[in-house]
Amino acid sequence: MTTKDSQKRRNNHFVPVMLLNNFTDTNGNLYFFDRRLQEKRVLKTAPRRLYVERDLNTLRDESGNVDDSVERLFDKLEGKTAPVLKKIIDAVRTGEEPKLASSERSVLDHYSYCQWARVPDNAYYVLERSSRRNSFQEVARDLPDKEFAEFKKEILVEGFVSDIKTPSERILSFLGRKSLAFVIIRKKNKSFVIGSNPVLQVFSENKSSGGMPEPFVELWFPIAHDIAVAYGEGEEGLMEFKEYRGLRRFNEAVFAQSSAIAGPSKKLISSLAHAR
Repeated sequence: MTTKDSQKRRNNHFVPVMLLNNFTDTNGNLYFFDRRLQEKRVLKTAPRRLYVERDLNTLRDESGNVDDSVERLFDKLEGKTAPVLKKIIDAVRTGEEPKLASSERSVLDHYSYCQWARVPDNAYYVLERSSRRNSFQEVARDLPDKEFAEFKKEILVEGFVSDIKTPSERILSFLGRKSLAFVIIRKKNKSFVIGSNPVLQVFSENKSSGGMPEPFVELWFPIAHDIAVAYGEGEEGLMEFKEYRGLRRFNEAVFAQSSAIAGPSKKLISSLAHAR
């Protein structure tokens, strides 16, 4: 039995609610600033309303039927990832180093990669690695804007399905060899922000990528307002982020690569966005 279009997953989060919930204030809300909006001020919203686009990952077949399979695949990946993130967060907040089984580490690596690749700001990467890249380049000159946009989305959705079902073994192997640190902010009035492009490359100017996409040389991924996982070459284990000027630069860098930022503190978001 096929699912009716009215029941299809049409509102597509590119940063999922299960992650955004870790950045809310005590009332379950997020403060956010979106540089694309005409209204240049910090707004408040619920996680389900943020970082979501209508039909971002959905396609229609020749009969006009909606295909939401990629969104449902993301749901399954998020379902496997949520307990791993909870395990990390619960352990780190009690001062313990998370002990991840190899299967849990694989889930975390897979999700970190997909979270980076799935955001609209990084769509170029999915296009570049698509087997249909040449077709995309050939038709780009000839298609009307509307048809070109649909063709581009078709290739992106195809790439996402590949990333979720059969992720690149080369990239996952590369991530799996990295040291993994769990970084906590203990000062109550300090926090990480969550960007529309939340996975950040850091401190890697003098390192060779070894053919990997640059963000995978060394990356940080905030998974809660007070906790980030960090892939790199350095020390593993539990660490405390005490250098708050560095935290400010980190949050500024997330905003620089993102269309929007969000977090539990209106003051912090206002400060980063220089907004009222």
